[in-house]
Amino acid sequence: LATGGRSTCIRLWDVATGEERLCLPEAGLCWSLAFSPDGKRLAVSSISSPVRVYDADTGKLERVFRSRSKSQELNGYSAGAAFTPDGKTLVGWNYSDTITAWDVGTGAEKRAMPVEAGGSQNTMLLSPDGRTVLLTDGIRVPENEVYLWDVATGARVRTLPTQGAMWKRAAYSPD
Repeated sequence: LATGGRSTCIRLWDVATGEERLCLPEAGLCWSLAFSPDGKRLAVSSISSPVRVYDADTGKLERVFRSRSKSQELNGYSAGAAFTPDGKTLVGWNYSDTITAWDVGTGAEKRAMPVEAGGSQNTMLLSPDGRTVLLTDGIRVPENEVYLWDVATGARVRTLPTQGAMWKRAAYSPD
């Protein structure tokens, strides 16, 4: 189990004993945490720093992934991160204008997907099969739409209207 938030560290816990196993340094407000499918890595995203991937057993920083942004202020930051089911790709979002897919092994950028949704997104989710990334737009009125991109091609594949409702969160079903 990993926990984070507005703190000086990300904590990894042994749930069976309730003991803290590790405290990973945190540079700002932790926005999301994601374990690799095999549980060996932990991706940490923060609105004020790039995605960092740690060895979940030792706490050693393995790699830093920097998102691109049109805004110099947000260049390198990430507010969301998720591993694909095979653990080979990490998908991140910079809370503004870009979703990025990286090769976990090399750190190379596979693709950058421009977000033309107004810069007011709240949640990034990766589908259970790792093929589609979703962003909710829960601030702009009346749009408040949900946007989906194909991770392999980078193309936006769908926009789901919310009929004016403010959708800030979403969840995929396992199927």
